Formats: sequence, C-alpha cells, structure tokens
Amino acid sequence: MNKGLQRTLIVMLCLLFVASPLLFDTAEAMRGHAGGHHGGHGGGHHGGHPHPRPHPHPHMRVWHPHAWWHPIGFTLAVLATTAIVVSIADDSGSSSSSSDSGIDIYYDRGTFYQKQGESYIVIQAPIGAVVSELPEGNESTKANGQQYYSYAGDFYAYHGGDYIVIEAPVGAEVSSLPDGYEEKKSGDATYYVYNGVWYEPVTSGDTTMYEVTTGP
Repeated sequence: MNKGLQRTLIVMLCLLFVASPLLFDTAEAMRGHAGGHHGGHGGGHHGGHPHPRPHPHPHMRVWHPHAWWHPIGFTLAVLATTAIVVSIADDSGSSSSSSDSGIDIYYDRGTFYQKQGESYIVIQAPIGAVVSELPEGNESTKANGQQYYSYAGDFYAYHGGDYIVIEAPVGAEVSSLPDGYEEKKSGDATYYVYNGVWYEPVTSGDTTMYEVTTGP
C-alpha cells in the first residue's frame, strides 16, 4: 500500500471516530423528541387535566384552550407584557379602573388575574369588566335577539366600542364547554355546569349545542 493511500485511510478513520458520537447523539435526540411528543401529549391530556366524565351525548365537544390561557386558580409569578389593568363598568354604564377600588385586576387575551402578594392568580371574569378587544377564538352567539360573544365560559356584550363581561344570558348557545365542567342529572334530563352556569344539551341532527339555562 502506497503512503498516499495509507494517509487517506488514516484520515477517514479519524473522521469516523470523531463523527460517530455526534451521529449517535443526533439519533437519540430524534428518538427522544418523537417519544416526548407522543408521551408528553398523552400524559398532559390525561394526567394534567381532569378528563370529562362519560355522558350520553356522543358529539360532546370540549373547548381546547390556547397556549396562553390558564384555568381559574392558576398562579403566575410574572404576567406577560400584554396584560393590562381593566376597568369595571357599573349599572349606569360608566366605568373606572379597577385600581380605584384598591384591587388591581389584569386582563390578558381572555384571562383575568388578580394580584395576591407577589403572585397573580387567575380569577373568574368579573361582571362589568371592560376590554377593548375580544380574545382570539371567541364564539358568536345570540339570546333573545341580542348578539353576544363567548370565550372559555365567559360572555361578553358589545357596548360603546368596547366589550363588557356579562352574566351568561339564558338562551345563548355555545358549541363546546371548557374542560372541568360537571355533569348534573335531574330526572331524565342531563345538564352541565361550569363556573356556576348551567347548560342543557340541544341536539339537531348530528350537531349538539349547549344552551345556557336556569337549571332544573
């Protein structure tokens, strides 16, 4: 074997020796990513959030939150820079900053927070809270001929260029309910309760909607 060919083989062996661990780590990372994607999704869905109990309506749809949404009681150490202090409207329609009452209430893309100590806890949307824009993914609905909007179990009405959080209007229908609702039975009727609001399933063909009701 001539010296040129010998040197070439030695260089190739050295390169293979150096590259082998990198190739192995890359393959392991790819396998780990695939396993983490499937395993993490399954564990998060079934372990991280309570799964709705069985119900008699095969077309039940559970509202899927956006990445930035948090359930009531969830605590954050720091709010996103998009969070703002909201105003609260009174019965006359006039509004003032929540800070005026000594309680800062913050809003960020469909979620309301209240400061507790050095943290921020997610609270139920305060009735009368005023926001300039509806959160992405809101659903339009009607009740008694009036237009309303729903998001994650909260309801809004348009007023003077803004949107105000209102009591759930009886008769309003939504296509899905947030995870965490309770199933209630009254005789042969089935109801679903979320954040104190009662819903009754209304089926038309293959479509099931959930209508706000006063309960049994």
